[in-house]
Amino acid sequence: MTGLFKAAAVVAVFAVVAPANAAPLPPLNGSYAGSYETESVNTGSNLHTFWLPNLLHGASSYWQFDTAGGSFNYDGSTAKLTGTIVNNTDSTKKFGVDVNLNFTQKGGRTAKCELGGACSSLQYANQENFYEYFSYGSATLTGLGMLAGLLLDLTEAPADGKYPPQLGYGANNKNIDEFGLSTWFFWNTTGTNAALKNASGQGDINIELTPVPVPAALPLLAGGLGLMTFMGWRRRKMQS
Repeated sequence: MTGLFKAAAVVAVFAVVAPANAAPLPPLNGSYAGSYETESVNTGSNLHTFWLPNLLHGASSYWQFDTAGGSFNYDGSTAKLTGTIVNNTDSTKKFGVDVNLNFTQKGGRTAKCELGGACSSLQYANQENFYEYFSYGSATLTGLGMLAGLLLDLTEAPADGKYPPQLGYGANNKNIDEFGLSTWFFWNTTGTNAALKNASGQGDINIELTPVPVPAALPLLAGGLGLMTFMGWRRRKMQS
């Protein structure tokens, strides 16, 4: 086996056996751009990511992402939340999530808080000044399974933008020292389904966010491929 192929074999082994590295959370005062996995927030017995009261007959107001989980991707300019949410008490009721947000500014806005005096106990002073704030782009919930044919259009609430979608530490309003996202919204239906209780209403999103793990093998693989390229170039040069 030549040295070139030995290097390739070593890289392949590391790519298989090397464990994943958990990506660190972004610094409090740094950029929050990145790819994240979503986690539900826990308010007592109501584990959820979406709250949709008075939407459906005989269903819970609480929804969470299915076992595949949701994803939040933010490139510093635009953000997208996607996945499938399932009703907490009726798993046949599902929505496909496609929420697009546009970055507006970092800090300097009025943060929304649902915790009363507890907001003053945030771990970091003036934590809301580090939040990244957004406006709504296109945002929809598309009915799946038993809710096929039902489409919800989401718009920012309140409409004057006083409390925009917020991203940062404590931003999910429920677990105040966790990294997350929260937003209030109005919803209006543009489809029909027998389960529908009202044609419009208000809801919210509260999620914790965890950076997508980076496989430890990737840096090794990149280094190995670079070594292979160099060795191949060197061999061709020596043969010329």
